[in-house]
Amino acid sequence: MTASPSVGRSDHGEETRQGRWLTSLLLFSILCLGPTALLFALNSIVGMLGPWINLDLLLVYIAAVLAGRVSQRLAVVLATLGMFATLGIQILVGIGLIYIEDPALILEYLAFAAFWPWRVISLWAGLALVAMLITYLLLSRIRIGRARTLPAVVLLIVFVSLDLFGRTAIGYDMVRLNMATSSAVRLGQLIGKWTRPAQFHVRPFDGETMQSYLTTNGPPPDRILSIAVESFGSAQDANYNAVEIAPLQKALGNDYVVTRALHPYRGATLAGEIRELCGLRISGTPKTAEGRLLRPHCIPAKLSEQGWATLGIHGNSRFFYNRSGLYPAIGFTHTLFFDDLKAQGRRVCRTRAFAGICDHDSIGAALDFMARNPKAFVHIMTLDTHFPLGSRTAGDRNCKPGVTVPSPELCLYQNQITAVMGEIGEVIAKAPVKPDLIFIYGDHAPPYAVASERKYFDRENIPVLILKRRAEADGNAPPV
Repeated sequence: MTASPSVGRSDHGEETRQGRWLTSLLLFSILCLGPTALLFALNSIVGMLGPWINLDLLLVYIAAVLAGRVSQRLAVVLATLGMFATLGIQILVGIGLIYIEDPALILEYLAFAAFWPWRVISLWAGLALVAMLITYLLLSRIRIGRARTLPAVVLLIVFVSLDLFGRTAIGYDMVRLNMATSSAVRLGQLIGKWTRPAQFHVRPFDGETMQSYLTTNGPPPDRILSIAVESFGSAQDANYNAVEIAPLQKALGNDYVVTRALHPYRGATLAGEIRELCGLRISGTPKTAEGRLLRPHCIPAKLSEQGWATLGIHGNSRFFYNRSGLYPAIGFTHTLFFDDLKAQGRRVCRTRAFAGICDHDSIGAALDFMARNPKAFVHIMTLDTHFPLGSRTAGDRNCKPGVTVPSPELCLYQNQITAVMGEIGEVIAKAPVKPDLIFIYGDHAPPYAVASERKYFDRENIPVLILKRRAEADGNAPPV
């Protein structure tokens, strides 16, 4: 007795449906789940900035299935290139979230190519090519045109709906995860900014600055140290702030009176430096000629004209923010950047977002300059707390006793700011020639993406620590 034809067709149809679902699952795992897991790992382990869900992966899946119904080879090529292009753009934007938007900075970074970690770049590029080849071979064994598009379409609608109703575009108001990231849209936005770059603008800064302090409080002392601490913000919790500066006060409290103030801020790193050094508010990156227009307002230029030796220090590339041209333009008679400091034997730290001279050694270079010059003004732009932050020790994400915060990321931040303050205090305490006046301030508040972490800090002001030699604070001449 044989099965009826209708039963045979039913069994065959069931096998076909199961086969299509299996094909869909395999294809979805390769094109969507695998890349999403990689982005999640980069965010969780490496600390890459940016979301880990990317809608373009779903679009690549849908486009590959539709192409597969016309040509298997076309589908395989489209799926492979689409997936790796989506990943590549997302990772590049995540690594260089700030710098990549300014075409001038990209050109400056290219000029720094001799210092790039080419061995590491070559390793990862090789791994990416191997992964691309493996992906191509795996996809070649899947009949892509048989996969179903409906599940991907449903997920696409769900993610876009969650993103819109969760209001992630206004600071993760309801949903803490950006559900609708698109590499294609991001690339389009970047191209728009590259083709229509923001113009450089400058105007007087409305608020207290180091420049206003030094120009309105009588003759300046002989040795002044300015330290702009990357991403140093003022938390809403006074105890949190006190813990951060405790090592500094412990190291220097006997020699200096430490006072804390708040200065308003606008903009990013370079804007923070120019705010305090020149009392100006800028937007965009000034060319060297534009930098000379700032000069009459800037403390380095004013002091240099009065006989002070002036030095600007940054432990990374001289090309970032055109500092190689800008620092001399605003009055620094001497400059030290990564290559200069490295040639002096200063240590390179590789435990943060990018390699650069350790802040400890940059501060040491500043104090060595002061020891050689009876009248000196030195400015340092630090690096160690540059975002994205990553754990350097096993307990870096554990908060100090008595500190309660909504996220372990804030414990990590506090520990690393505390470490920088401790290093500043340690190096100055051991120096045979100490500054008479020290300013320690943030360039901008920490640039957290999650609203609860961002709102933990004052979004209008940054902290300023002013350290005066005790003899001067008591009205006596400062000791040499």
